Amino acid sequence: MYSWFVATSGDVILALASGAFGAISAQILAIWQMRQLEGERTALTLKLEKERQAFEVHRTKLEALRKIAGSRAALTASPLSEHRSRFFEGLNEVMVIFSDSNTVSGALVAFKAALGTINANDCLVDLFKAMCRDVGIEPSAFNDSLFLQPFQPTL
Repeated sequence: MYSWFVATSGDVILALASGAFGAISAQILAIWQMRQLEGERTALTLKLEKERQAFEVHRTKLEALRKIAGSRAALTASPLSEHRSRFFEGLNEVMVIFSDSNTVSGALVAFKAALGTINANDCLVDLFKAMCRDVGIEPSAFNDSLFLQPFQPTL
């Protein structure tokens, strides 16, 4: 009557071995998956940090461009002192902030060399355009005179 319930010692050993093998296999698989996920997490963390740094550099470049463009009235016949200090502060920052751009660095050097000459305005426009392109702004949308003739209150 209970013949279906009677197990031999071989059956018991086989069942125990199967259970142990299954448990060990599951643990090995879990450890392997955990290591895979840890590697992926590390790679994503590094990628995210690089993207954050690139975003920060881009934001800093935009701030410098905004500072220079916003205070370009420093180049007019009657500049405000605050415009002059911000404009030249921004120009001095360009060599560090845009050091990864040969185009901007070259335009900055050319502008510095042209200061006091008739080519200074052309070189300044070239610098503005190079900075705009570097941050993803298409300068052809603006007339060159807009770079050189800022909006300012009449005094």
